[in-house]
Amino acid sequence: MARFGFSIRTRGGVLIENLSIPGLDAEEAERKLRQIYVGCSVIARSVPEPALASGPHR
Repeated sequence: MARFGFSIRTRGGVLIENLSIPGLDAEEAERKLRQIYVGCSVIARSVPEPALASGPHR
């Protein structure tokens, strides 16, 4: 399960940056986010880069 980053503005106007929500994909993470922060506006969403292989395994 990956962690997706969000910057949001709550319905009260507070800006929250670098919010990390786990999910199988970005849509699931955003759904979870909107359950926690009802009425928020998503300003930015970041998707994690896939992990690079560290070389051949022995």
